[in-house]
Amino acid sequence: MSEGRKAICYTPGAEAVSEIHNEDTLEAIAEVEEMKANPGMRKSYRDVDEMMGKLLSDS
Repeated sequence: MSEGRKAICYTPGAEAVSEIHNEDTLEAIAEVEEMKANPGMRKSYRDVDEMMGKLLSDS
C-alpha cells in the first residue's frame, strides 16, 4: 500500500494542518489530474438535467 501524499492545508489566520491522503483519495486526485490533462477523455455536461437523464437511462 502507498504511504500517501502529504498535504498542508492553510487558511489565512489559522494554523496549517498536515494531512496524509488515503489510497482512495490519491486515486481520485490522479483521476482528476488525468481528466484535466486530457479533457476529451470523458463525456462532460453543462446541464445537470441532461447528465441525470443520461445516468438514469444507463441503469
